[in-house]
Amino acid sequence: MKLTPPIADAKEFYTNYHKEKVLDPYFWLKEKQNPAVIAHLKKENDYFNKMLKPVSGLSGKIFKELKDRLPKEDAAVPFRRGQAEFFHRYVKGKQYIQYCKKVGSKVSVLVDFNKMVKKGGYLSIHDMGVSYDGRYFAYSIDTKGDEVCDIVIISTETKKVISHLKNTGGNFTWSNTDMIYYLTLDGHIRNDKVWRHILGDNQKKDQCIFHEPDQKFFISCYPSSSKKYLLIRSAEKVSSYVAYLPLDEKGQARPKVFSKLKNNILYSVDHAHNGFYIRTNEKALNFKMYFCPDNKIDKKHWKVIIPHSKDVNLLGMENTSKFLCVYERSQGLPKARIINRETGKVYFIKFPEAAYNMSFSSDYYEYGDNKIRIHYASPITPKTTIEYDLLTRKQVVLKVDEVKKFHSKNYQVEYVMVPGHDKVKIPLCIIYKKGLKKNGKAPAMIYGYGSYGSTIGYNFVPSLVSLLDRGMVYAYAGIRGGSELGRKWYEDGKYLKKKNTFKDFISCTEYLVKKKYTSPERLSAKGGSAGGLLMGAISNMRPDLYKVICAHVPFVDLINTMFDDSLPLTKTEYKEWGNPHDKKYYRYMKSYSPYDNVKEQAYPHMYITGGLNDQRVTYWEPTKWALKLRDFNSGSNDVLLKINMGEGHFGKSGRFDSLKEVAEEYSYVLTKLK
Repeated sequence: MKLTPPIADAKEFYTNYHKEKVLDPYFWLKEKQNPAVIAHLKKENDYFNKMLKPVSGLSGKIFKELKDRLPKEDAAVPFRRGQAEFFHRYVKGKQYIQYCKKVGSKVSVLVDFNKMVKKGGYLSIHDMGVSYDGRYFAYSIDTKGDEVCDIVIISTETKKVISHLKNTGGNFTWSNTDMIYYLTLDGHIRNDKVWRHILGDNQKKDQCIFHEPDQKFFISCYPSSSKKYLLIRSAEKVSSYVAYLPLDEKGQARPKVFSKLKNNILYSVDHAHNGFYIRTNEKALNFKMYFCPDNKIDKKHWKVIIPHSKDVNLLGMENTSKFLCVYERSQGLPKARIINRETGKVYFIKFPEAAYNMSFSSDYYEYGDNKIRIHYASPITPKTTIEYDLLTRKQVVLKVDEVKKFHSKNYQVEYVMVPGHDKVKIPLCIIYKKGLKKNGKAPAMIYGYGSYGSTIGYNFVPSLVSLLDRGMVYAYAGIRGGSELGRKWYEDGKYLKKKNTFKDFISCTEYLVKKKYTSPERLSAKGGSAGGLLMGAISNMRPDLYKVICAHVPFVDLINTMFDDSLPLTKTEYKEWGNPHDKKYYRYMKSYSPYDNVKEQAYPHMYITGGLNDQRVTYWEPTKWALKLRDFNSGSNDVLLKINMGEGHFGKSGRFDSLKEVAEEYSYVLTKLK
């Protein structure tokens, strides 16, 4: 017997933006405290579970594969603080990490996060770190998925709690003494204040040393590489400024602004070697880098050390006592530029594969060690941790993540540039098991995001092996709206050019079909959050091109959300999508908003998820969208909706619980693509 999806009451309600009355019968689902709303979400979850029951056998099999592929026990590479080493580890059968201290051969568990969560409960470790002298360990946890965190500080000697800070944003920065700096939220999941806390004091005694009242700006704080200054950065999407304060200041001094805010100018700062390093995009779309002495921060004293390049996007920097390490991206891939500030010599760290991801950090070492730790991976190379000596250029592999029943030689990666609708070339990374016959019969999944200037990292994802081993082709589309090809790549996929994002994704999909990697009846697409908006747009524009679309926490009710200033992120989003109060942006946004453009046509199978506690993309967006899709779908394909009732934007927590959701999705997609 065919199951019938749940029906929600369609209530007569009209939105009225720019004097355009639009019927929105499911607007009432925003009423989270309404028992009828919760009742409907439970019916959706019940329908979802019943619809997936036929694939439960395959789902269970894939879950076992995913679980078995992970080592039963695993430990991160230790790092030294004071006389001890510190690391985290997974132990057999447990979902969460233990954080450990090691002195000689003796290992002691400082915190066992498994003891903090009930079975089936939620726990996200937002941040954790050891003080520079190794005497204290701090961690922050979110137990609801709403991104509000407690910060707990313990002694690494006695394991006793020294301080417990509540209702924080989760981020913190150590001083060199007995202080910690932390951030709090303004009620809109926006970090707006920096506080100084003396360890052991009651939280009520903490001093607010910085406040950003502008709701469009988010703050972050971090220590300079030299550990001389606390650096506080306040940023919106296209503008930022930095304030600085001696890291160990205990008096009444307040941070000083490094360089005043300018509209549409971004900059960041680090300190090392008796001076400041400044990365800015002022008159430099892809950023350039300056240096100025400690006592001469006025802009007239800034000296260019890395000029602007239209082909190289400067993304970040770190410093050791002798080296400036620059993280950049060119030709769609990350690069590490190393500058010896004593000799002026420059070299690049080389990486072997056609598509890969890389990051580096000096945080694991003393400032004078002149070493960095590199994390390297590719779609077919598990995460590799490398100690890199900047002086000798010697690399020591500290760890390669264990992935059972996987051999990289059995898989192939291609990195191609695909012509778009306007002839612009789009990066596309394609992964498959060797022996693939390009006859259009292989199942495939293509993933995309394309917003906020984010780039797709070509990481190793162990779960994908279960798809590749079943003959699936997996592809990452580096579409406009991201920063794969520089800042212009981002600028050309936002505001009034947003449709380039969707058209690029469609072009990449058409390439896979044209080159016979797959065919529309064997093809699925996947994206989450802003990538869920992408999924919504392509489902309206080209439903014929996909058999299944997986949209996770999808931002699809664009117009209603962007007109609701009470929501946490609305005002900050104006610089990404445009301000809908301006009719020009309103009309453009409305022309692609997924919820507003659902129409009578045959849609692909729609696999949609959300989180009841999600403050970034509210649960009612995917809920309303699923109902409207069912109302207008002229075909017979499924429209499934699952709302995690105890989680937020990032879904299930726990090493194994999160894999169950992956297995559930994979089993559904594979079955539909047969």
